[in-house]
Amino acid sequence: MLVSMSILVLSLSMFVHAGQGIPAVRAIPTVTRDGSRIVAGQGYLEDLGDIKFAHFKGTPWEIGVQHGLVIAATGKASDLRELARRFDPSAQAHRGWDAVEWAFKDFYMNHKLYPTILRNIPAE
Repeated sequence: MLVSMSILVLSLSMFVHAGQGIPAVRAIPTVTRDGSRIVAGQGYLEDLGDIKFAHFKGTPWEIGVQHGLVIAATGKASDLRELARRFDPSAQAHRGWDAVEWAFKDFYMNHKLYPTILRNIPAE
């Protein structure tokens, strides 16, 4: 599960330098456990009983990667999918024109964007 999440983060980490047009890939930090801490690069998530304390450091890109990696390391894939389903507006009930709008967005995502994303994820 962590490998698939790392692949997704890696696929999202590719970007084009402004004005250069050269795609670049940044290194993905490894995730380790140190007692009650899950460490990813310069960031960590520490379990303090009822409180989970997160500390991330770096550029906005690095902070995003650290956040994604520690969240992926905290739970099972099914738990993360259920959480995403609960907060995904496209999975909620819609009425009227709102339903038409979301039907179009789902169609476009499933038939245009999602296949493109899958094609660009590196093979394991």
